[in-house]
Amino acid sequence: WREIANDTMGELSVHCLFYQHLGSSAAASIAQGWDGDSFVAYRNGKDVAFVWATIWDSETDAVEFLEGYQHILAKKYGPQPSGLRYYIEKRGLTVLIIEGLERQQINHGVDSVWVEMVLVQAPFSRQSILLP
Repeated sequence: WREIANDTMGELSVHCLFYQHLGSSAAASIAQGWDGDSFVAYRNGKDVAFVWATIWDSETDAVEFLEGYQHILAKKYGPQPSGLRYYIEKRGLTVLIIEGLERQQINHGVDSVWVEMVLVQAPFSRQSILLP
């Protein structure tokens, strides 16, 4: 696996993602609670995987994002197959998403992602950034 991107999605990209899958009202509501994020994408041949750490203004906002993203996952992957290639979990104000890896790979590394994640205040901004 080789890192191919490391950036922030941002509130606008969150809005666009949810607008595409859930419509205008849901997108506006979910994006409004965004407080920061960071993602890293990897490529291995034709396979692409990513880790996306998000932080939200409140518990309610984090739950709203989690539930909204679960709808997106259901549209992308259909009923949960035995070889699930994604992970989503909320802890406090943080929601972590991993997609594109085999479940065994996810299970092997997810605890270290949670442990190594660092929350920093973005310079000259109110928003927070999660660094996986």
